[in-house]
Amino acid sequence: GNAEEVGKSNTHVLPRPLVVASVTPLLLIYVLFFVSQWDYYISAFTHVLPGDLTYAAYAREGFFELCWVAAINAVLLLLFNLLIRPAKNEKFDGLRSVYSAILSLFTLILIVTALSKMMLYIDSYGLTQKRVYASWLMLLLAAVFVLGLVRQFVRRMPLAGSIAVCGLLFFALIALPNVDGMIANYNVDAYLSGKLPTVDVESISDYGISSVPALCKLENALEERTDRNADETTFLTQTSATLDAIAIELDEADDTVWSFSFPTARARRLLEKRG
Repeated sequence: GNAEEVGKSNTHVLPRPLVVASVTPLLLIYVLFFVSQWDYYISAFTHVLPGDLTYAAYAREGFFELCWVAAINAVLLLLFNLLIRPAKNEKFDGLRSVYSAILSLFTLILIVTALSKMMLYIDSYGLTQKRVYASWLMLLLAAVFVLGLVRQFVRRMPLAGSIAVCGLLFFALIALPNVDGMIANYNVDAYLSGKLPTVDVESISDYGISSVPALCKLENALEERTDRNADETTFLTQTSATLDAIAIELDEADDTVWSFSFPTARARRLLEKRG
């Protein structure tokens, strides 16, 4: 117990006035930055692109800005907790908690704006693996900073353990579901509902076996349309050719217990039903 106390006291070396003098200008810069760029950030919520930016450029800028700011703020929060000299005879260190909370809130605001930019991009062009994984990473960062914010006021909460559990849950969230199948299904549903003006059959087919349920849905829906236009006829031709190719590939593949997967089994069942 005494050794741990000594170790902590050796790391907590920064005097509180120095922290106030160095960090307060940074927080003011954040405030001025958000105020000066308010129209740029709020446009993501109004579905209006600022300036001459494309949806892709707008989303990429938001994502990479977030990565840089989140990394800087994470380092600052770590330094606060490791190096700031605690107040004497105070169980609750108000200075450290307030400054850490403000940094966490600024980061969370940036995460929300970056996510809104990505959602605008997805609404306009659909899902891809990169867009899904970028959104997943932003949500993970948001969860980590929320935990850090809670930790400032619930001192008994084990922050490292909480972040580890959160990371495992997020990993399971992205690893266990059939993400490729979800992407393909979302894009097809968005097109059939009129949310997306077109559907990229070639990109969907890149997901292989996982794309079969979505492509079968698309094929059935297009076949039922008696007033198909030229684009829909092209999409139907591409979809049928892709499903035929996947069916041939599955017929030639080894069907053993070692090669079994739920997406493959579902694809076989749908293709057999299709004939």
